[in-house]
Amino acid sequence: MNLITYNIRDFGAAGDAVTKDTKSIQAAIDTCSEQGGGTVIVPKGGYLTGTLLLKQNVNLHLEAAARLISSMEEQDFDPDPHIGRRGLICARHVNNISVTGAGIIDGQGPVFWKRTMDAVIMCFFRCRNSVRSS
Repeated sequence: MNLITYNIRDFGAAGDAVTKDTKSIQAAIDTCSEQGGGTVIVPKGGYLTGTLLLKQNVNLHLEAAARLISSMEEQDFDPDPHIGRRGLICARHVNNISVTGAGIIDGQGPVFWKRTMDAVIMCFFRCRNSVRSS
């Protein structure tokens, strides 16, 4: 994997826990993968998001005071066509992906599962060399 880093703030993420940052975070992930891979940095802040789709050779790294927060809006979550569930962080048929760091992925508890029906925090389908660690 490349050593290049992409900060989601550089792609317009607000990190105020109010603004939906899904498009900004996804743009950072897409750019990172298109450029050969690297690390997408989620810095300090609260980032309201729907489904994020990890791509080839991307490490999504949540810094210690970073929080990815489920938007709780069903339309913000794409159902995975392979398993029929909705996920906050998903990947399909890609290699060399990881979610690392001491930050928090906040699905907002039982409300997430009840409101988004069949929801999961992470959904990796047929991926190789995937790592989830803190």
